[in-house]
Amino acid sequence: MDTETAVNLRYYLAEDFTNAKSWDELIGRLQEKGLHLRFDENRLVLVNDQTSVHLCTCNYLGFGFAKLAGILGKPHVHADSKKLVSSDFNG
Repeated sequence: MDTETAVNLRYYLAEDFTNAKSWDELIGRLQEKGLHLRFDENRLVLVNDQTSVHLCTCNYLGFGFAKLAGILGKPHVHADSKKLVSSDFNG
């Protein structure tokens, strides 16, 4: 991803990442925009729901996993897909 696109994406998502009070809230905000979070090895990545394309790491946008976990706590991760899911997920 080029720098200009990354800056625009960060601007577009900054309020969602900054104002979320929980992983569930962040997941919901991103779902409304057609995005989700998934682990790729040890990196938290932002993924387009329709295409399943990994857009970039959250760290690249300035919202690394360590920073997010420090604020939001431990996320729920679906074991098979490595996708972050809401706490009431049962599938």
